[in-house]
Amino acid sequence: MSRFSHKQGARFAGFALGALFASAFACKSAPGLDDELNGDDGSGGFVGLGGSVASGGKIVLPIGSGGASGGAQASSGGAQATGFLVICDVPSGPSVGDPSQSLLIDNFDDAENSFEGNGLNGSWYGYNDESVSGVQIPTGSEIRSEPGGPGGTGYALHVQGEGFSDWGSGFVGQFAATASGQACLFDASAYSGVSFWVKGSVEADPAVDGERYDPDLLRLLVIEKDVVPRAEGGDCDADEGACWDSHRIKFPVDPCWRLHAVTFDELLPDGYGFDGGQLDLNELYNVNFEIGRGNRYDLWIDEVSFFVGTPPTAEPICDVGGEGGAPASGN
Repeated sequence: MSRFSHKQGARFAGFALGALFASAFACKSAPGLDDELNGDDGSGGFVGLGGSVASGGKIVLPIGSGGASGGAQASSGGAQATGFLVICDVPSGPSVGDPSQSLLIDNFDDAENSFEGNGLNGSWYGYNDESVSGVQIPTGSEIRSEPGGPGGTGYALHVQGEGFSDWGSGFVGQFAATASGQACLFDASAYSGVSFWVKGSVEADPAVDGERYDPDLLRLLVIEKDVVPRAEGGDCDADEGACWDSHRIKFPVDPCWRLHAVTFDELLPDGYGFDGGQLDLNELYNVNFEIGRGNRYDLWIDEVSFFVGTPPTAEPICDVGGEGGAPASGN
């Protein structure tokens, strides 16, 4: 059922690139929807037809969904790739992952919003739907990690939010940019998936009336070039469907630290817009964590990493005191 139609410029605080990301990378852009989008099933303003849900570390896929990964360049209507986003040179070399080196994306132990190494040169920033009542702490490029953890060790990313009544809010790690700040792509084709530790809460927000989108769930999104608008260097033609229909999965969250490991072929697009086809692992742009409207949240995230082969597993850690950190994984 169609419930709204919003322009892209009104959907994300992060679209004011020059102001919001001046302290990060010059060419960053927050993920969002392009031009007109009608309808929603609770996926952050997205019409969700295929998002899978994970519970307790076990991935549950919709029957007949069939997620896929690979290097095929597919797009709706036979459109040709025209975007300017490409693999580039970063301080550690080409923006290509080498499985013989560190698989870590970020363990947040430097208390900064940036990460680098093994083809990565990126940073984290927050984005949201700009609801008048919305509060996101921290937001924009102000995102920083905080000390704490099981046994009082390490740092972790700590984010909170409430009052978002349009589609919701989230935070994103852009994989790569040149030394001058030009956004570029990352080649993760040598990897099997992504893992991360998370704990906290996602619960009903009493300040927001109406339907909750993806109640009590945290979304993980992996964004490829195919679904990025052409204006931002991607291959998505908004005339053929809404952009940003990225591959994703959804998780419950609780007060215990839990390790989630997702293979790339378990990520599925929602199906609301431009068909980017298979997830092109050699053309990745961002990794996002997102929470839908009507949910307030207090989340700790740590040890975001790629993995090769069998997904890593670990027992939950139910620490006392409730502060950050998790044991290292994926290195």
